[in-house]
Amino acid sequence: MGNPFYLSWFVRGALARQRNAKYFLLAQAFVAYQRIFLGSTYSRQETLRHSILVTKKELLETSAQDQFAKWAKLRRKVDKELADLEKISAFS
Repeated sequence: MGNPFYLSWFVRGALARQRNAKYFLLAQAFVAYQRIFLGSTYSRQETLRHSILVTKKELLETSAQDQFAKWAKLRRKVDKELADLEKISAFS
């Protein structure tokens, strides 16, 4: 027979993989639920998240000192989009 120490680690590893698979399947089920029942809200959230990331990237590339007007406009846009995302997320 094998060493019980190695056997216990083997069992622990198998249980950890099983638990990870369970969480993965639950996460996938939740994503499917969101797309089926909250489709329009989900797509709007995804659109806003993408827009926020693009605007933040542009904001980081803009100098606040050299191009203040553009930087302030981008900052207001990011703040507005974040507020919209929070409002939409509160309902779902």
